[in-house]
Amino acid sequence: PTLRLRGHYLAMATLAIGLIAYEVAVQWGSVTQGYMGISGIPPLGIGAWTVTSDRALLVLLIVLAALAVLAAAGIRRSRLGRAFVAIAGSEDAARALGIDVAHYKLIAFLISAFYAGIAGSLFVHAVGFVSPEVYGLHMVVLTFTMLYVGGIGTVAGPALGAMLIALLPETIRALSDYQDLAYGAVLILILIYAPGGLASLSRLWPPRRCTGAA
Repeated sequence: PTLRLRGHYLAMATLAIGLIAYEVAVQWGSVTQGYMGISGIPPLGIGAWTVTSDRALLVLLIVLAALAVLAAAGIRRSRLGRAFVAIAGSEDAARALGIDVAHYKLIAFLISAFYAGIAGSLFVHAVGFVSPEVYGLHMVVLTFTMLYVGGIGTVAGPALGAMLIALLPETIRALSDYQDLAYGAVLILILIYAPGGLASLSRLWPPRRCTGAA
């Protein structure tokens, strides 16, 4: 039934499922240790190779992030990606074209879960600790903020949004007492002047056409 929902209703249902999973993780103390979480998780390792320094971890994360973006770009250009774009534009029109909307929505959820699973695993091994509190409502809201600020429906948008949300607090730290106000103001300005997200700003500067010599 969830796959039949559209727009904001689907987003709300996804958020609700996430909150249910959070409560299950909190209450299932015999496995998750509840609010106390699980500590002592070893650093990330592949075979005999183990990430033992922050520099090595940073390089690994950059490489994996680049591969993830390239994979997303490949999906966007594929038949699967064109189906996603058609469904995002109009589910009724997509059905009229013979696209199984529920099937492709399920695939989209699976791809998202794959990306989220890899990111969660890397995060856990990086900090050596995992708890339901880490993935609570705050993390959900933060993730949605990154998506909206960067640009939903784009390949580069989520990456741009994540970098901005991660770097902005460090940039405005000197404002001290006005840090939260400046943080909110920047986000509001982006939503006003770039409602399509940061990725939509590229449309303001169309590519120049090269003219040959006469």
